[in-house]
Amino acid sequence: MARPRPSLSINGVLPHHLLLEVFGCLPLTDAFRCRSVCKLWLSCLRDDPYFIGQYILRRIREQPLNEEDQGRTHVQCNVSEMLVLTPTWNLPPGFSFSLDFLPVYAGLDRDHKTLKQVVEGFSNGLLLCSPNVYSRRLYYICNPLTKQWLALPRSPRFDHPYFLVAFFCDPFYSQGDNGLITLNHRFRFKVVRLLNGWGIKEGEILVEMFSSQKGCWTTSKLILPESVLPEHYLRSVVPCNGKLYCLIEPCDTFVYDPDKNEFLQDCIPPPLNLTYIQNDLERTLEALTGFSLCRGSLWIGQCFPWHLRIFELVDGGWRMRHDVDVSELDSCLRVKDMLFPYSEPIVFRTMHPLDSMLAYFSVENVILECDFRAKRLNLVSECEHEGNRRDCLNVSPVVLPLWPTPLPALWA
Repeated sequence: MARPRPSLSINGVLPHHLLLEVFGCLPLTDAFRCRSVCKLWLSCLRDDPYFIGQYILRRIREQPLNEEDQGRTHVQCNVSEMLVLTPTWNLPPGFSFSLDFLPVYAGLDRDHKTLKQVVEGFSNGLLLCSPNVYSRRLYYICNPLTKQWLALPRSPRFDHPYFLVAFFCDPFYSQGDNGLITLNHRFRFKVVRLLNGWGIKEGEILVEMFSSQKGCWTTSKLILPESVLPEHYLRSVVPCNGKLYCLIEPCDTFVYDPDKNEFLQDCIPPPLNLTYIQNDLERTLEALTGFSLCRGSLWIGQCFPWHLRIFELVDGGWRMRHDVDVSELDSCLRVKDMLFPYSEPIVFRTMHPLDSMLAYFSVENVILECDFRAKRLNLVSECEHEGNRRDCLNVSPVVLPLWPTPLPALWA
């Protein structure tokens, strides 16, 4: 009686290096599906630095050469969040943004299943989320591509909607001058919460920080720089190049170093050509709306009713890059019908993260793209919200890396 022929596994037929070549030709979504086939494939696709480096290099070579193509956006709306996902060649086919895989949004966490999701920040491929704008002691860090997530311990002391939150995450990989890709397996992240005013002594600021190195929250109170008046309050924060830039009333900027847990002493003064608005009581400065990042540099916007001015931080000072009256820009009839019934001023939201000729602003519940290159307004989204639409509307620019960032380990 003939013996049955043993079944051949592809792992026994193809050498390891040929198997990696096959994986390298797959689209990103298919490559990630292969991780669940067996432990060997999981190890190849998750941990092999040669494969990940070669895969990233192949995708770099697929990048569009046209800068305008590189700046195209892929916009998706979800509840009160609008994400500018970019660039389009970086997105797997059929990818749709959703946070339903998180327990709090899937209804698995009974205490918070009815709370609205809030995207607090984005850094190097990972999102920082909290369940609700009014309950921000619970935070998730997740990758919207791989659906991986981890929940941080609850912040220790305060739960208040006026906390300003920033998220720092080191890049998972870097490309050297020689083109080689180096993986950073011990990359770190930090979550920083800042609060002054509410329950805090004048001239001080409360800092709560979670570090993946320590695996726990730390709390400290710091003295604001001497150039900041004690009665002024934080309005906006944004992480940039490892530092946290803080906009404080009315429009001064100071810098916080999360590694040293201290503020730099010199404030960055406001732009010299800000517009002053005359009201019924006094001549006051129309405050800047908030920070944004574009191509690794810091930008800030000012709106006064229909006028939009945008400044870039260059060599420690602000330079005006755009100055337009948005009512004079070209737009389709639908956009004009949406815009001009409103008496509310426009609100600057963000720059495009890769294209300095694209900015986003909102009017009521409408988000518009301002194309300075074409001198045109484009409709991005129209969302329905309850309550104060202007406050709950959130715009988050996201640049997805060429290889999805895994979740950092909590080292402690």
